[in-house]
Amino acid sequence: MGGLNVDGTVNGGEARFSAGIDNDFTVGSLGLGEGFPEMKEACKGQICGS
Repeated sequence: MGGLNVDGTVNGGEARFSAGIDNDFTVGSLGLGEGFPEMKEACKGQICGS
């Protein structure tokens, strides 16, 4: 067992998130706080910057 937990904020601290990363570097869990923005339509299905 093991892994990594990453906590952070987006949009200048307006919303928080938490992600659990497994040993094989897959995302095991993802928690999005209140106010976390929806994914932009242009970014769905691809890796997208800003």
